[in-house]
Amino acid sequence: MKLVSLCLKKYTMLVIIVCFSNGLVLASNSPTNEEERYRKIIDSIEGYFTEALKSTYSTDVAEEAYISFMNSYFNTFVSSDGLTNFHLNLTVDDRVKEITKELMTFNQENGYCLFPDFRYVESEDKVEELRSSTQSPNVVYVYSHAYSSEEDYYEKLNKRHSVSFAREVSCFEKLDPVNTLTSKVINEQMDYTGEVGFLNLAALYIKGNAKDELANPEVQRIISVIFWKLICAQSGVKFRI
Repeated sequence: MKLVSLCLKKYTMLVIIVCFSNGLVLASNSPTNEEERYRKIIDSIEGYFTEALKSTYSTDVAEEAYISFMNSYFNTFVSSDGLTNFHLNLTVDDRVKEITKELMTFNQENGYCLFPDFRYVESEDKVEELRSSTQSPNVVYVYSHAYSSEEDYYEKLNKRHSVSFAREVSCFEKLDPVNTLTSKVINEQMDYTGEVGFLNLAALYIKGNAKDELANPEVQRIISVIFWKLICAQSGVKFRI
């Protein structure tokens, strides 16, 4: 009887060890935390943005909402009033701040996942010194007489109707739709100015021949990320927290 009891104890201990070990193995073989976190952030952005467009333009069809948004943005921007009277119906809660905080703290060891980490410095000499040193490829050092201070630079950066992407990282590659005119224009703008202009992108669908691409969920996804900065502005949340 004692022998049977001893064997059972050893078997139980073996099962516990195996289960624990397998748990570690399964954890290591699952998608990385960074990949899962990235997917959830982008899903949150797209979900909130599409919800806001559907509410603003009174439709349950995503394609119709995105078409209406692009028309409204383009026509309002080029009017004499600019964007003063352009507003989206946004849900009043803390989601915009929470999503933006996640977006801007993602993968910090290499800078932001999607957006370069702009850092204003106090002199041209300091810029050259920092640029020549070994730094993360996603860090961009900036100095210009156009800005009176670091605070002035970041304030104007938030007000610009454009965004820059860190295209070398895998996050942008996963987000960027392939074989579309949208993708081509985004990359051309990045090559030429280092930024994706909101008005230029809207013109692609209004004045260009890419209106049909607004039915593509991948295109809707990247539009939601590009224009997230607009959501932040209308919610009173800094794009770069």
